[in-house]
Amino acid sequence: MGSPRRGTSLPKKSRNLRPSAAAAGKPRRLRPLAPPPPRVVPTPTLPHPTLSLAYLGDAVYELYVRGQEATLPQAPHLYRQAVVARVRAEAQALCLEALLAGAHLTAPERDIVRRARNAAGKPARRLDPEIYQKATGFEALLGYLYLSDPVRLQAVLAWSHPPVSP
Repeated sequence: MGSPRRGTSLPKKSRNLRPSAAAAGKPRRLRPLAPPPPRVVPTPTLPHPTLSLAYLGDAVYELYVRGQEATLPQAPHLYRQAVVARVRAEAQALCLEALLAGAHLTAPERDIVRRARNAAGKPARRLDPEIYQKATGFEALLGYLYLSDPVRLQAVLAWSHPPVSP
C-alpha cells in the first residue's frame, strides 16, 4: 500500500496539554503593577467629560462676547459679524495663547487645557488641527471655571480678551 494520496492529511498526534487555570475554575494570579510615577501637578477631578466642558465653555464664551458687543450701538448684521469674528476657533486659540504667554493660569488649569487639547476630535476642513485643539482647550477651561469658580472665570475672560471700547 504505498504512501497516501496527495491532498489528504493524516491525523496529527494531539499534544497532551494541561487545562489553563481559568478553564479549571481557579482564579488567575496577577502580578502587582508598579505604582505610577508621582505627578507634580495634582489632576483636578473634573465634574464632566472634557469635551462636555468644551461644549459648555463654547456657550459661556459666546454669551460673554455677545454681552460685550451688545453695549455698542450698531446695526444687527454688524453685531452678528463682530460676534462671529470673536468666537471663531482662530480667535479662541489666540485667547488661549495670550493666557499661556501671560502665565495667568494655575497648574491645574493648564492641566485641564492639556487634557482637552488631547481629547479634541476631528476639526473642520478649513481649520488647522492645532488651532482646533487650542480652541477646544480654551473652551474646556471656560466650562470648568463656569461650573467651579465663576469669579475666576471673569478674571480669565478679562485676561484673555480685552473689553470692547465704543
